[in-house]
Amino acid sequence: MAGTRARRALALLALVGSLAGCSGAQSRRATAAGNAAATSTATTAVAPTTTVPPSSRLDVTAVEYQYQTAGPVNLAAGEVTVSLRNGGTEAHHGQLLRLHDGVTADDVDSAASDDPSGAPLLALGDEVGGPGTVSPDGTAQSTQRLAPGSYVMFCLVRGPSGETHVIDGMLAQFDVTAQRAAHSTPRPTADLRLTDSGFELPSPFPRHGVLRVTNQGRQPHEVTFLRLPPGRTESAIRPYLRVLRASSMLQPPPPFTAAGGVAAMSPGETAIVPVSLRPGDYLAICLVRGRDGEPHAVHGMVAHFTVR
Repeated sequence: MAGTRARRALALLALVGSLAGCSGAQSRRATAAGNAAATSTATTAVAPTTTVPPSSRLDVTAVEYQYQTAGPVNLAAGEVTVSLRNGGTEAHHGQLLRLHDGVTADDVDSAASDDPSGAPLLALGDEVGGPGTVSPDGTAQSTQRLAPGSYVMFCLVRGPSGETHVIDGMLAQFDVTAQRAAHSTPRPTADLRLTDSGFELPSPFPRHGVLRVTNQGRQPHEVTFLRLPPGRTESAIRPYLRVLRASSMLQPPPPFTAAGGVAAMSPGETAIVPVSLRPGDYLAICLVRGRDGEPHAVHGMVAHFTVR
């Protein structure tokens, strides 16, 4: 576990400069800087630390077990689009969390250590969405309003080791500055609502379009779209619900294809989510864990829909 914590601590070095994790010689060169950065405190007003112009878009590639960008990152407050391409061999997503004031890198590292539910880490901030879970070679995108402050993006999918990806180091910290940048938000063509009792899905469900996803519940919720194999129905996949993020679900051949959605959002939050789905039968599920530690999907937050 000590090696895992070291990898995760190095991932925390990926602040504004880049979201990619460090390895090898780069890791060793970064260690001294990381020791100093680990005691820094998140604040609500963050000064830009790069000469890159402020941007309202973040493009990341997810691999095992880190997020990579093509260059430095300097995100401006306001509507921010995050696009995640899964370049790995396992399913990934990008949960965004705005850290509470006063949370340090040490706090984040400690909270990300051993709890596969992600509860200690989630308690350090507010869920603000992010690209939903996609299978290898898939892409997910979400646009959400981000206030100035310090953020983390991490992955709660379980790997073959049985640990969630964040425990293996798939976590990156970045800042959103009190600057502004031009942004063109896609115009929604349909609404999808998250409630404490389930989903309110558009009908018919668009094959191609832009969803406005709103959390109208009193607790955090997400939506993940799963494409069912031909001939499989909601009842046939229910035995898998309790282990949707267990290692057995990520070993080939998986019983479903994760086709995006949006990561957990706090009550009242809204995200704009483009969809481009193949025809077939799908499930919308919520994998946020309740007070009993079980995903909301286990308690019925599952909805079947067909894309024609």
